[in-house]
Amino acid sequence: MIENSLLQILVTFQKCGTLSKAAEELQVSQPALSRSMQKLEEEMHVPLFKRGKNSLALNENGILLASEANKLLKRNAEMVAKVRLFDRTNSHLQIGYSAPGPRIAYEKSIQDLYPSSTTSWNLLANETQLLHDFNEGKYDFIFIQKQQVNHCYTKQCLTEKLSICVLQNDPLSSYKTVTFQQLDGLTFLQNAVVGVWNTIVEQNMPNANIVRQSSRSDLMTLINNSPLPTFVTNLTDFQSYSYQNRIVIPIVDKCAQISFIFICRKKEISRFKNVIDLF
Repeated sequence: MIENSLLQILVTFQKCGTLSKAAEELQVSQPALSRSMQKLEEEMHVPLFKRGKNSLALNENGILLASEANKLLKRNAEMVAKVRLFDRTNSHLQIGYSAPGPRIAYEKSIQDLYPSSTTSWNLLANETQLLHDFNEGKYDFIFIQKQQVNHCYTKQCLTEKLSICVLQNDPLSSYKTVTFQQLDGLTFLQNAVVGVWNTIVEQNMPNANIVRQSSRSDLMTLINNSPLPTFVTNLTDFQSYSYQNRIVIPIVDKCAQISFIFICRKKEISRFKNVIDLF
């Protein structure tokens, strides 16, 4: 059986037209390329090339073989992609999201729905890139802010609302609600891994000093040993983390809440029906 690598060399040679250009594209030496084409010719038991003093070109046999080889290589690539997609569909779930809310709300339920699958959650604040990656097939489904998305199934799923969490003796503790304008210029502790919330806070509190921590445990240590306020949302797991002697005050700006939509491909609605039923 002829190796795919030899067929790929032949197809590349036909596309490039010369030995030197083909060698450059394949990143091999010209002598190595010549030996490979000679090997292919020997395995085919027919002449494939017209050889001149300083030239090499495909003859009619070579042209036909190159055409058939190109079709075969494409079919092989499609086969590999199909099998890999089948494996990913049955063994892996790739989920994209732009802020922590959907993962907090649905991670356990989704894992329970697909106990034999490996589930990967990928946080990406840039929703344009997240949607692009979804369209390119990187994700099975995604959670982003509500927006117009064509050619997909969408469903609103949850709203995440931002608040501040302050000590009971903090000057802000007397407020029932606050605005970003009131908070701008103050110092806050914040989880660094919060996706699009980082952008929202930076845009609306440009003069604030935000002390970010990537480690959740380090952040909780700081919160419980510091008088500084921090951010929480209505989805924060207060049972898992101790917010000692602190109260929650909602931020009432419209931009302090994110309404998420679930997006999957229309052809996969039945596959993810159990996920959709969670909303």
